[in-house]
Amino acid sequence: GGIGVAHNGNLTNSVTLRNKLVEDGAIFYTTSDTETIVQLIAKSKRNKTVDKVIDAIFQIQGGYGLVMLTQNSLIGVRDPYGIRPLVIGKLGNSYVLASETCALDIIGAKFVRDVENGEIVLIENDELKSILSSKLKT
Repeated sequence: GGIGVAHNGNLTNSVTLRNKLVEDGAIFYTTSDTETIVQLIAKSKRNKTVDKVIDAIFQIQGGYGLVMLTQNSLIGVRDPYGIRPLVIGKLGNSYVLASETCALDIIGAKFVRDVENGEIVLIENDELKSILSSKLKT
């Protein structure tokens, strides 16, 4: 299925990843780091979207905040060093993600918390699940 990605940050290994992806047959239409991330997600052999995202983030380096939207879920990822901000808010019964709390204020959402360094948040059916990437490396 489709995926929408918003990305704030820079990957320090994007050229290396991009070259490897091209060698493996990937076709790029832009020079954006975001497209590299999407290509890594698409290349993953895993079944669940969140597992594909996990595969991708273990390959990327740098400072970033990612928000991804699929037909059934909203996924947020913050880099392991917390270089880029990412916050969780609540608007009615629904969760929202933003790079800064001022965006929550503009839409009338209540600040819930920061996404932790290296954390992945998965929002499905108005339910928030947290996955800490440091625990996934085992």
